[in-house]
Amino acid sequence: MNDDYQEINQALVRAYNGILWVEEHELRKSMFRDLTIKEMHAIDAITMYNHQTVSQVACITRHDDGNG
Repeated sequence: MNDDYQEINQALVRAYNGILWVEEHELRKSMFRDLTIKEMHAIDAITMYNHQTVSQVACITRHDDGNG
């Protein structure tokens, strides 16, 4: 069973890395080429259409200290 989990984990990691590569590649072709993927994700998390608290944005962007 452990081998199955490892195989699934490796497949998910490859998929995630592939998605990040596509995001970075497309970002470099856009007018926002001077931003990083992290910055774009932060902007998305702070969008003016979703009124979120600072704690919620920190959680989304993985800057949460675990106490909120």
